[in-house]
Amino acid sequence: MRFMGINARLGYQLQDIPAPWQVTLMGGIYYATSFVSTNEFGFSGVLGPQVYPVVRYALSNGDQWVGYAKFSPVAGDLGLLSLQSREVAAGLSYILRASALALSADLSELVLSFDEPEVYRMQCRTFSLGLSRFF
Repeated sequence: MRFMGINARLGYQLQDIPAPWQVTLMGGIYYATSFVSTNEFGFSGVLGPQVYPVVRYALSNGDQWVGYAKFSPVAGDLGLLSLQSREVAAGLSYILRASALALSADLSELVLSFDEPEVYRMQCRTFSLGLSRFF
């Protein structure tokens, strides 16, 4: 089973936060679908709004710690949103300014509960580690 998730967000950086802190409040839309060769299980086309705050802390050497949280209630086929079907996620990154590298760790959980045409519940937890280079 393969998954695809698409996020579209806009944000506003809070102005009254003292340095070295920076807080950005973001919101947007989240879309997810799965791909299964036999179509015997999985889900397709769930979407919903998302809230995505981001906190940055700049160190004196220019490196940064960046953390985020995400909450997105989702529904299929433009149905009613429910807190039972949702994605929650959190992550932490360390950005090394001198080498233009970022190390990151993310944890997410997608829970889908549907009553029609059948009653079922799906839960997927993912943990990822990443290394990025900025140019």
